[in-house]
Amino acid sequence: MFDPVSEITIDAPPSIVWKILTDTSRYAAWNPLVVRYEGELRAGARAKLTLVLEGRRTPKIPVRIDVFDPNVELAWTGGPRALLQGTHYFRLHDLGTKTRFVHGERFVGALARVLPLFGAKVMANYAALNEALKREAERVAKREVAVA
Repeated sequence: MFDPVSEITIDAPPSIVWKILTDTSRYAAWNPLVVRYEGELRAGARAKLTLVLEGRRTPKIPVRIDVFDPNVELAWTGGPRALLQGTHYFRLHDLGTKTRFVHGERFVGALARVLPLFGAKVMANYAALNEALKREAERVAKREVAVA
């Protein structure tokens, strides 16, 4: 088992972070890790993801949406359990005008034992997504304040 977790505080409320996180049609515009999402975004739905790892696009990865709890959590699972299955999650913790964003994954299967060897790369990918989401959410939050 391998359970990488990263966190970041975003200067925007969960509603703005959630709106960006669930606008999958815009992933390529801001998301350096998950650049394409095909499918519905609701609990129980099936979808396909395209990631960018080390500068290369992956083949489409089939996933199932496990959790879709608005402004709280989004999670999906993909991969064969016996070999390497990951449950990827994004959790939003309401801090009033800010959001504590917790982003991680739980890997299981035979290959999960070797993933710690790539732990630094995994964490760098998660940190890049976190920072990109923070920039985008804070940009949107500033724009909404300016309009109000």
